[in-house]
Amino acid sequence: MKNDTAMSEKLEILQCLIENRMFASSSSALAQELGYKGKMTFYRIMKGEISEKTVEEVWERLKTVYYLEDDDLYAITRICYAAKEFYEAVLPEMNIRHPEWVENVIMSLVEDTYDYHSEAFKKEVVPVLKEWKQEEPNLFWGMAVLFYIRAKKIEPYQKEACTIRRRLLHELDEILYALYPENLQAHQAAQNVMETPHSSFSVWRLLFDAILLFRYYTETDFIRKVAKSAVLFDWPARSYWIAPGANYQEGETVWLLVENDFQTDAYGLYVVLRLTVGKTIDAFHVDEVCLFQFLTADNESDGSILSVARMSNGQKDSCYYVYRYEEEKRMLYFSVVPEYGNKYGLPEVLQRVDLQSPDGKDEKVWSRIMGKFDQEGNGRKIYQKALEDWLGIVDLSAQYSIKNVILDRTFFSLVLESAGATHTYRLSVSRYAFLSGIHPSSRIMITKHREDEAIYVEWPLLGYAVRLAEFTQVD
Repeated sequence: MKNDTAMSEKLEILQCLIENRMFASSSSALAQELGYKGKMTFYRIMKGEISEKTVEEVWERLKTVYYLEDDDLYAITRICYAAKEFYEAVLPEMNIRHPEWVENVIMSLVEDTYDYHSEAFKKEVVPVLKEWKQEEPNLFWGMAVLFYIRAKKIEPYQKEACTIRRRLLHELDEILYALYPENLQAHQAAQNVMETPHSSFSVWRLLFDAILLFRYYTETDFIRKVAKSAVLFDWPARSYWIAPGANYQEGETVWLLVENDFQTDAYGLYVVLRLTVGKTIDAFHVDEVCLFQFLTADNESDGSILSVARMSNGQKDSCYYVYRYEEEKRMLYFSVVPEYGNKYGLPEVLQRVDLQSPDGKDEKVWSRIMGKFDQEGNGRKIYQKALEDWLGIVDLSAQYSIKNVILDRTFFSLVLESAGATHTYRLSVSRYAFLSGIHPSSRIMITKHREDEAIYVEWPLLGYAVRLAEFTQVD
């Protein structure tokens, strides 16, 4: 009886996923994705006329092809049911002739504002929504995203699927950034997610990306967990790379990779400086600054993808490569993606300099010089200056000294010393939601953004920034 119940559950889940087209545009398309010659198996699934053995086979193939676990399939199905129930409950509450009624629903979910809904909705639906948002955020935001896709009649299975995906994420980012203008890190994360290439698209893929986006914006704790180290002005784990066999000499190139470890859909994110050896023994010139993001592949056959981004005239420009790393040899191989070509002139291979146990005369020279550059020389200073120029954000720690941070139920207060004078600045915690969740010991920086030449109070570990002009000087 227990096996019959489990089989019935799995059959119902498969029917739900196929009906909602979570992984493919049709039964035929999904059959092809999973390696079946025809759609008869999926026709029988939808009719409920299928053996337990076949249900198990399809279930396991679905997990293998899309890199999912049993719990994932259950969770995706719950999102489908939740979105259907929510759509049916909220539709009578809205003026669907209003051009932005769908956006208004999303904003009400984000801000927990249900003032204009009926008493029945407030009594029966809102408590469930609040519980999901608190206890099961993936379910809650997955429901919101699937509602948005259906209400907007977005069709992801088209030739221009890449454009559709970017447009969806852009629309959601616009809504969220308008509500959370202080969350610069989430906004940048949205840009990165939009630019991440995938070989195939599905509703599930859209849900995955958009859920991440919602949680970046709305959960301070989520950002704290994801951001292992500050993007700005830290001197985290780093490594130095050269062409195999290269001699240390003037004009030679060395690549500095500074790791910023995010637990996102990627193996690693690195700020990269391409340096040229100068005339004197530890002089280096910055030729270029860019971001390397090593991405997981959708399928093993796709190869692993490297996203390279650089700034040009204040605009972010991206290119993609396929990469392969041989750990024993410390070799990182690059090959071009035909659509992009070798736009940034990456070498075919780079080798990491072993600073601890160099092998051979040439590497020992590199190890000694780069070790000194890293620990005793201008490495950190060069990196920080290059990053400031690249991001357009200047660290003003030398000009503004933070003397005290005070947080109570009403105000966030900051005591700053600048030009020999000390002043207290105050901001209501109700101004931005994240303020009520931070700790006075959270790392704070004073920065200047070159884009608007304004001075900001910045929480680099959390990704938030607020203009100092928004604070009230109280003395």
